[in-house]
Amino acid sequence: MQLTNRTILITGGSSGIGQGLAKALHQLGNQVIVTGRRKDRLEALCQAHPGMQFFVMDVSDRDSIRQGVEQAQQICPKLDVLINNSGIQRNFDLLNEELSLEALGEEIDTNLNGLIWTTAAFLPLLKQNTPATIVNVSSGLGYSPLAVMPVYGATKAAVNSLSLSLRHQLRDSQIQVINLAPPAVESELDQGRRGSNGPPVMALDSFVEAAIQALQSGEEDIAIGMAEQLRQGSRSDPAVTFARMNP
Repeated sequence: MQLTNRTILITGGSSGIGQGLAKALHQLGNQVIVTGRRKDRLEALCQAHPGMQFFVMDVSDRDSIRQGVEQAQQICPKLDVLINNSGIQRNFDLLNEELSLEALGEEIDTNLNGLIWTTAAFLPLLKQNTPATIVNVSSGLGYSPLAVMPVYGATKAAVNSLSLSLRHQLRDSQIQVINLAPPAVESELDQGRRGSNGPPVMALDSFVEAAIQALQSGEEDIAIGMAEQLRQGSRSDPAVTFARMNP
């Protein structure tokens, strides 16, 4: 994947992996547009990095996505890279009778439905600017989950699957589909939810550096650090890998 002179839109760009990728890609000489729900954070990021642009878009809201496409057509009509990064991660005990169905739905809408809706909505613009690239940020937990966050793992497994299907559907186009699976990364997303027995956490800067190198290599299915171990383990011995993740 060429990582210079591109026009790149990143969802969930106000913090964590999205913000880290935005900074790195901006430094490489790309036009970077960050989106998210928190206008104040997006504004602060763009002020700190002149040339970076933003607009507010909530991927869990289909009307917000439609408005985002309209804004993108105005400020970045040459869009040729979409990075689907938005995500939330929550611990859920599905045996809890007081569990909020709305909270369950919000995680699914953000992590999976929103990614599907955003991709479908922005594909017409990407088709106008080929060769183009779609990067779906999944997770090592999409290969072998943590049982304390069952919805998160399920949505990320679905993202892995969706990337395969989308790549096949676009096989005769000039749109590349990349699946990027991070390990646990230092960010607001996790905030200790994995517990003391969870996998080791990778520094954000180290992850971003590794991700940029992998994207430049031309790989289409990328798993970094612990995520690669989970991918291999889920194939060679899924029961043992799951047991190690969930002692």
